[in-house]
Amino acid sequence: MLYINTKDNHQMTCSFYFGLEEYLIKDFQVEGDVFLLWNVSPTVMIGRHQVTSLEIDETYINENNIDVVR
Repeated sequence: MLYINTKDNHQMTCSFYFGLEEYLIKDFQVEGDVFLLWNVSPTVMIGRHQVTSLEIDETYINENNIDVVR
């Protein structure tokens, strides 16, 4: 098992962790399991087939500085 300690990481965006996961899957070619804990700022992740405007309250999101990631 590959354990990745992100405790001291200063990147707290979902895009960083999505990129790290993609790297591990496509380029690093890990044999076995990967244990990766995310530590992100407040974020709502919207699925590929979800309609963002129907899933979130944009006023609340903007007032509370919450990221939205597809």
